[in-house]
Amino acid sequence: MRKGVAATFLIVLTILLFTSVIGYNYFSSHGKLYYLNGGGGGGTSSPDFSVSVSPASRSIGPAQSASYTITLTSINGFKGYVDFTLYSPNGIAGQNCQPETCSFSVKPVFIPAYGSATTVFTISTSPLYYKYIVYGTYTTYIKATYGGLSHQVATYLTIAPVKVVSSALPAATAGQLYSYKLVASGGTAPYTWNRVYCSALGLVCTLEATPDSNFIPGLTFYGDGTLSGTPTGPGYYTFKVNVCDKGTPQLCSQGNIGFTVNPAPTLTITTTSLPNTDPAKSYYAKLSATGGLSPYHWSGDPFCPLIGSCPPAYLKINDDGTITGKVEIGDALQTYTFNVYVKDSGSLLNQQVASKKLSITLNPFVITTNSPLPSAYSGSYYSTTLTATGAVPPYTWKIVGLCLSNPGSACLPPGISISGTTGQISGTAVRTGTYTFTVRVLDSTGSYCPVDGACYRVDKTFTLTVY
Repeated sequence: MRKGVAATFLIVLTILLFTSVIGYNYFSSHGKLYYLNGGGGGGTSSPDFSVSVSPASRSIGPAQSASYTITLTSINGFKGYVDFTLYSPNGIAGQNCQPETCSFSVKPVFIPAYGSATTVFTISTSPLYYKYIVYGTYTTYIKATYGGLSHQVATYLTIAPVKVVSSALPAATAGQLYSYKLVASGGTAPYTWNRVYCSALGLVCTLEATPDSNFIPGLTFYGDGTLSGTPTGPGYYTFKVNVCDKGTPQLCSQGNIGFTVNPAPTLTITTTSLPNTDPAKSYYAKLSATGGLSPYHWSGDPFCPLIGSCPPAYLKINDDGTITGKVEIGDALQTYTFNVYVKDSGSLLNQQVASKKLSITLNPFVITTNSPLPSAYSGSYYSTTLTATGAVPPYTWKIVGLCLSNPGSACLPPGISISGTTGQISGTAVRTGTYTFTVRVLDSTGSYCPVDGACYRVDKTFTLTVY
């Protein structure tokens, strides 16, 4: 071996030959098969053969090997022993592949008529001189020859050390899904990744097992180089990674990674209004928010009794943002304005809190029939029905107040009565005059309280004239 081999690189070329029968193909410099006119034959009726290689391109690291499968296929009944020659007209940076740098040896391969033969072409870089290899891509042409027939195909070999390409990763945002796969080059893919953990003084470093979730809150580093998850802690993170290829011998490299997690968007309550409710009815509403880090935690104002801004009694603001409960009978009819609070799941130093003033209006329980009532006529049948809205139907109706026999007192006209279940006022009046009386309506909760005052009720005074 001449001197100068160490200054460039030594590639040992080994051709491992075996044969098998496969279907027909043509050939290409990149695995797409075509004819290269090397002399002789090639007509549609002349015996010939084609050459192809798979894969056309390989990548390895120093001291590693790459193999290519060469396929020769009979055309028009060709058969015979085909020999090989190898040349590389241009090496890296214009250098020629000299005999002492590239060696080639091969035995003839027999192609059966209407069949094919394959052989494995292996390029090995010298483990003795790998430190002197000039990194880059080499093109090697393999020429197959039989008599006056010859065809060639190109192979490409990239020789480069394993290297961590990624350094500064795209920024993430706290509370939002993130995924990025680190990039490496050189050697023989695929690659295996690990995070490098070093002691405080950096005296001892080890490779952390994957999946690794111990260094950026909310994110996990996987063995294929993917960093993914939902980060929770904003800040700038740096860590060291180790990457190894799958070649023999295995080549590894390390690199430093920088990564920013931006703060989560501002926490904002998006609920603009709450549904109104009727007293004594079950209530449900759901608060909503955006930004911050989910899940959220909701609450009311613990000091609302002191400042007079509480929700209706017996309504509860739950941790999950629901407002549930039932407004009790006897609560005043009004609009309740109060504050709701939400805090996100950020750490103590990064937690966000938001508040908003909202209102719930209790729908009034009212008798909707207007006074005075339609007139009645003595001796004629009379009927009109009172109506109400709110609270919890069905309703119970009654006349309340002091009732004397004289007109103008709190009585219905003689001969006319009210239905307690329907609110219908009906009958045949027997005395003329103008009568003023008070009607009370109770909702369905009235049957549970023996005293009217303890039930949800409403009174209204009416006037009825009998002609």
